Amino acid sequence: MLTGDSFTQGYDVQADETISAVLRNLGFTAISIGMNGNGPLREYAVLKEYSEPLTPSIVFSMP
Repeated sequence: MLTGDSFTQGYDVQADETISAVLRNLGFTAISIGMNGNGPLREYAVLKEYSEPLTPSIVFSMP
């Protein structure tokens, strides 16, 4: 699971060039919950909301 801001979201790049897409192409299961404009508090709130039902084994925070 990747959390962060627009960089993590993949703003202004092709869908197959996002960090999560590249990781998936390398054989990893990856999901990005990064959103444009996120700051540390919002990243934490989104992470709390989505990490419990998805139970990721690794979380990368890219502020």
